[in-house]
Amino acid sequence: MNNEEKILSMLEALTAKVDNLDNAVGTLKQTVGSLEQDAISIRQTTMKIEHEHGQKLTALLDGYKLLYDLSGEIRQDVAGLQSTQEKQDLNIKWLDSQRKAE
Repeated sequence: MNNEEKILSMLEALTAKVDNLDNAVGTLKQTVGSLEQDAISIRQTTMKIEHEHGQKLTALLDGYKLLYDLSGEIRQDVAGLQSTQEKQDLNIKWLDSQRKAE
């Protein structure tokens, strides 16, 4: 094999390797493009979930505040009823003592 044939053989091998590299780069570009689309989709889904979660959390906190305020009103009503009951108990005791005194 002379020098010219060796050089041709080496060029053919290099050409084959470059072709393989071109194919690999093309495949990588497709993969990167696919990954970019996936990342965009994930970002959109994440933003949608965060938005919906925020709305649900706001509704939950509003409900909690409403229940808290309502429980405060109920406590006040119960305290008022207890006070009224104590007064009525005193009135009943006084009336009972008046009856016994007669």
